[in-house]
Amino acid sequence: MVDVLRRHNVTVGGCGHKALVLGHGFGTDQRVWRRIRPWAERHFLTISFDAAGCGDGTGYDGFRHGSLAGFAEDLLAILDAFGIESCAYVGHEAGAMAGVLAGILAPRRFERMVLLAPSACGVDRDRYRSGIDAVTMRRMIACMTLNYPAWSREFAALAADAPPSSPETAEVAACLGAMRPDVAFRLAAVAFQSDLRGWIDDFEVPAVLVHGEDDPLVPPEAARHLHALWPFAERETLAVSGHLPHLTAPELVVGVLAKHLKDVARA
Repeated sequence: MVDVLRRHNVTVGGCGHKALVLGHGFGTDQRVWRRIRPWAERHFLTISFDAAGCGDGTGYDGFRHGSLAGFAEDLLAILDAFGIESCAYVGHEAGAMAGVLAGILAPRRFERMVLLAPSACGVDRDRYRSGIDAVTMRRMIACMTLNYPAWSREFAALAADAPPSSPETAEVAACLGAMRPDVAFRLAAVAFQSDLRGWIDDFEVPAVLVHGEDDPLVPPEAARHLHALWPFAERETLAVSGHLPHLTAPELVVGVLAKHLKDVARA
């Protein structure tokens, strides 16, 4: 248990007998949840963690984490370490899809998931539109290898949809800056080259799909694709731009959580 908690720098707070687990996406670490935690900790035992390679970078294994499946296994290992048989899960982007894979492996471990900016595929493929085409992705990864600090600032501004000098951009850039550039490169490849179409059709966990109106990385077509796969899932569209609503519009995300998790907290 201690090894798992140390590897992922697990943070626990709040109260209640129900657990809420927060899983961040690419380019950030658990600090990105700081605007959400006050609400979460009033209602749940709240657990956040750094995905392998993020934060201080411990626990990263190039083979194990060469796909999102390794991150799904890490999530289940964290639940095992706490003896959590069932929880609510809030995941962003790659963290959302790792949660979906965990939910396929162990559906009874999750009562409900709230998935922020989820996408089944990282780049445009065939008729699927993700927001990034293959040429753009290759250029982005090339820029990472040539000048990682400059790329970090540019990607942070894109994800936050904010000026380079804004606090939100600085916060994302700080998370990227804390990562080893070689690990960030590999994690970017996993996040943007993942194609889970055909693998996630059996997802049965009650879910809420949350997308912003103008997300540069997850367009409406990607949101509709997931909902077509999981017609039982509920959908929420937020009047925000950018890829990080929990950072740039936390009050809207808290509203979604309060709406969809209140029965879980009371159970």
